[in-house]
Amino acid sequence: MSSPFYEPDLRARLLTGNQPLERRAVVLEADDVCIRIDTPSGAVIPVDHVSLHLREGEVLGIVGETGSGKTVTCRSLLGLMPSLQATHTGRVSYPGVLDGNALDLGRRGMRRHWGRYISMIPQNPMTSLNPVHRIGDQIGEAVAAHSTMTRPQRRERVIELMTRVGIPVPEKRLRDYPHQFSGGMLQRTLIAIALAGNPQVLIADEPTTALDVIIQDQILSLLIDLQRDTGMSLVLVSHDLSVIAQICDRVAVMYAGQIVELAATEDILRRPQHPYTAALLKSLPGAVARDQPLATITGSPPRLVDLPATCRFRPRCGYAQDACGTWTTELLTAVGVAGAGSVGRVRCRRHAELDLSTDLTMVPTAAGPSEPIVGVHADPAPFH
Repeated sequence: MSSPFYEPDLRARLLTGNQPLERRAVVLEADDVCIRIDTPSGAVIPVDHVSLHLREGEVLGIVGETGSGKTVTCRSLLGLMPSLQATHTGRVSYPGVLDGNALDLGRRGMRRHWGRYISMIPQNPMTSLNPVHRIGDQIGEAVAAHSTMTRPQRRERVIELMTRVGIPVPEKRLRDYPHQFSGGMLQRTLIAIALAGNPQVLIADEPTTALDVIIQDQILSLLIDLQRDTGMSLVLVSHDLSVIAQICDRVAVMYAGQIVELAATEDILRRPQHPYTAALLKSLPGAVARDQPLATITGSPPRLVDLPATCRFRPRCGYAQDACGTWTTELLTAVGVAGAGSVGRVRCRRHAELDLSTDLTMVPTAAGPSEPIVGVHADPAPFH
């Protein structure tokens, strides 16, 4: 029995071939990455011993509350540090392309890889574009950085990219300034810039933030189609678990700078192994009957200053024991339910004895690939 969040028909649009995911080549690998910022209040560690990998044609989702370290983790995959004062340990590499450590190369050393091999769609389109330069010039700058095209050729390439991401009348709109574009059009512009160098890996950091539901659907459908057409690997950061469920092959759940669970999407939805993951799923609208109050997670995420080595979710966890306060956390192997050989990782000492299977039968299923892919957990009945 599959989860009502799980839409195989929609996710089939992302398939790049018949080769099983586990047999595809690894295109990005992060090994025990830790980023530390010393402040007068103490050491801030927004990324704490994060390890993950991304395979060719894979879509990896990263979810978690605000302040859990998702954006800093994504930027570290490009070799970017959050500040000049930040220090790091661990390693980020692109097998076969960059065997050295991206975290050691700095901006100058990584410039030849940005856009050409790995690219990122930033979180806020309103602040990511230069307000005094035309849209066409800003896309053209990205094109020029990765090619030796002449000026007329660059213009044609810009028009091609704008058409590809769904900006209407590109021959005219390329002369517009950012303030003349809507939020959705600005997000499409950032996607065009990210695609200018034909990257193999694309990181989308909450690409639908501050957009209405209809535009969110259009942007996410665009990313699906681009991923399918190009075969690129995609890292998608989102707060919306219904979106993650339908698009991603695997999901990494982050809390307080750490990955607390990493598993196949179906495993995450059908049988989460960390109490935090289960709590996120149970707090979704539609996870309970309409006449019942929504489940909530008590308390707030901790400040990322001088955090203990023990479980950081313990103060908010309904399954915590005294021993959890002395157990030094580590990612443990957890057998999944998505099929033979399905194995995940979880940061919980009690994962083997807890049954956190979710009952999401109250959640309506999307009608099909042609339906909106965001808000699929909303109750279709009218309000009374």
